[in-house]
Amino acid sequence: MGYYTITLKLHRPSRVKREILQSAMENYTRAFDYLLRQAEDGSLETEEFKTGGKYKLTKWVDKDMSARLNQFDIQPFKDSLKLDFAMTMSSYLELKDQGRKVGFPGTYEDSEGRLKSLRPIFFCRCDINRDYCLLYDEEKNKYFIKLYLLNQRSALVREPGRAGESRLSYVHKKDQPPELNASRERFVILPLSFGVHQEAYLKRCLEQPEMLKTARLMQRSGAFYMAVNLELPDEERLEPENFMGVSRGPGNSLSVTVTDTDGTVVEVQTMVLQAGRRLRGGRPPAEIYLAAKRVVEKALYYRCKVILENLAEYTDKASDLDFGKGKDQRVLRKSTYQAFERILRYKLDFAGLPTPVQVSPFGIFSTCPKCGLNSKKSVTSKEMFLCVSCGAAYQLKYLGSINLSNKLIKYQRDDIKIKVINEASGIRLSNEILGLNMEMTGTEDVMVHLNRNIKELIQEAKDSGIYRMGRREYRKKWSLIQKIESYDDITKHITFI
Repeated sequence: MGYYTITLKLHRPSRVKREILQSAMENYTRAFDYLLRQAEDGSLETEEFKTGGKYKLTKWVDKDMSARLNQFDIQPFKDSLKLDFAMTMSSYLELKDQGRKVGFPGTYEDSEGRLKSLRPIFFCRCDINRDYCLLYDEEKNKYFIKLYLLNQRSALVREPGRAGESRLSYVHKKDQPPELNASRERFVILPLSFGVHQEAYLKRCLEQPEMLKTARLMQRSGAFYMAVNLELPDEERLEPENFMGVSRGPGNSLSVTVTDTDGTVVEVQTMVLQAGRRLRGGRPPAEIYLAAKRVVEKALYYRCKVILENLAEYTDKASDLDFGKGKDQRVLRKSTYQAFERILRYKLDFAGLPTPVQVSPFGIFSTCPKCGLNSKKSVTSKEMFLCVSCGAAYQLKYLGSINLSNKLIKYQRDDIKIKVINEASGIRLSNEILGLNMEMTGTEDVMVHLNRNIKELIQEAKDSGIYRMGRREYRKKWSLIQKIESYDDITKHITFI
């Protein structure tokens, strides 16, 4: 299963509903702080709770403590609060058990009892009678959210005949209209606003409401948002139809190219990162997260398999190119690109897209995508690449990503060369890079035997020898292994010489 989070804005809540949202978040934060202060005595650090997991930690909040929590008016989300607290303490205890230097989770109140910030409210389930659920107006194609934020004492008196609510239906396996007959309501219903990307997931939820899982109510810059976690079934994960190459570019940018399965360019784009600066405190700048998000959205739109540079083992020599002087033309830092790659990897997984492929970037800024000639003489200026063989012209800033997007296509087209040597007892098949050296007689099925031997050599290389090779030998062999593993059927990509 894959998981993905969509963020939905609560659209222009009224003054009364805004006060309810604010009060609920303040109450939740104070209740969470109360549990943290109760746990400071070390009672959670016994062997019983260290080995019991999150479920055992929720039981630490006994009946008496649970009753004391009612002073914060958090009855609607008490179960979620316990689980949220248990997850926080479980992470803390696990890190401490590993010998890490980790401080006790901090509270949200200052020395005078004022809240420094608000903790997001955790909702542990999607349900029509508690926590939260989504509602849909089919006639107007609008989405709403129903949040249980009030207890019996603070419940609202229902206003009779509110317009529009009769058209709403639950986005839930219990496909039914909401019951709005109670005289007092412990919930509020709010309209949602979102982008096209989020709407695509909401439409899927209409067909598969079981995708809706946990959620969190957050406040940012005075506005309220719901971060809703979705579970993507494995069978729903997208099959790629195109390829996307993402390379480093000039001006602290990423170069992005989308090609179809024939290598025809569909779209090219640069994404400028103001993140040419070095990373601070180990945390990537916000621009990198935004760039990764934009790449995922484009990959979803074109249904792409993403191909990235493997800068851990190779160099693309982009820094050797003369894109011009000054900070505005500086090539994106290697560390920034690698931080982008790490963020993009989990975002693609959450979006239901294939894991990105990392390939050798050797020659991507000096190779012609049309004829394949690798020559630095083709780099004619700071902006243009003009192939000295076929005359094809490309903008230099896009050349790297174009070549990356064609890498897997080239892998598929290039066969594995197997040398055939005739001997008295039969034939010998060999491939020096892979380490293949096998004898065959006329009674054996060549392709079956060859396929089995190649798979055994690959597994043996992974288990033992390949990482102990010299750098040059390692690169050649590992590149060939990656190429073989990209094939659906290796026997269709073997050429005997």
